[in-house]
Amino acid sequence: MSVHLEQNDPDAARQHLGPLVGEHKAGLEPKVRVIACGVLVALLPAGAAWAAFTNIRGMGWVALALALLALLAAAGLVVLVRRLKWRALLHRDGVILERSGPPEVLPWSDVKYCTERNVNGHYSVRLQLLDNRLITLDANFRNHHLLGAAVRQGVTGAVLARVAEQLDRREEVPFGPLKVSREGLSNGKEQLGWEEVSELGVALNFSGSGYKVVVRKKGATQAWFSRPYIDFPNAEAFLELSSRYTQVTRPK
Repeated sequence: MSVHLEQNDPDAARQHLGPLVGEHKAGLEPKVRVIACGVLVALLPAGAAWAAFTNIRGMGWVALALALLALLAAAGLVVLVRRLKWRALLHRDGVILERSGPPEVLPWSDVKYCTERNVNGHYSVRLQLLDNRLITLDANFRNHHLLGAAVRQGVTGAVLARVAEQLDRREEVPFGPLKVSREGLSNGKEQLGWEEVSELGVALNFSGSGYKVVVRKKGATQAWFSRPYIDFPNAEAFLELSSRYTQVTRPK
């Protein structure tokens, strides 16, 4: 499982995960939030002071409310400033997250599911670990698109190595609601042999916005399975594994 190391022992973490290949410090988004919150911390006390000393009736309550908001903004500013020290150290065999507390070592083999999301232009990668903890890598880190792509590649390799052993034991491999075996696929209701698959791959949604993973059965008019790509766990590992048994299509 993931390993927590003391702040003064980063070398052991690097050795555990192989050579360092990239470093991602705090991104632009948390810096913008710090600036915005800092402006509020500066303006709210001034507004509270003005409301307290004005002669307008009832402004005392306004001053109190503004003072409370100033305290909340100050507390939020402290949290945001701490996030400016966040780092993601990308290694060959995993990633080290330096956020709050000691560094956390995440080998790719500790990741159960990797799901990429890109909603309204906000890209992120969500990792579900074998102990079911969730970790999100997003715009809090610099160059988070590159970080996400590297994490996806690393997790995909680890997943494929893990599922190879499961398939050798003739077990089904779960990818969310879909399961893969040497014989074919299962969606929880029906088995579909590889020889029955007419199409498997990534297709553009009818709306033209986003993509989905689709499986079609020979002779059927409707998709046998369909799910948005952004909600499909380990999508790339599923596609790579399926390509060993049938043709996989992707948008051109």
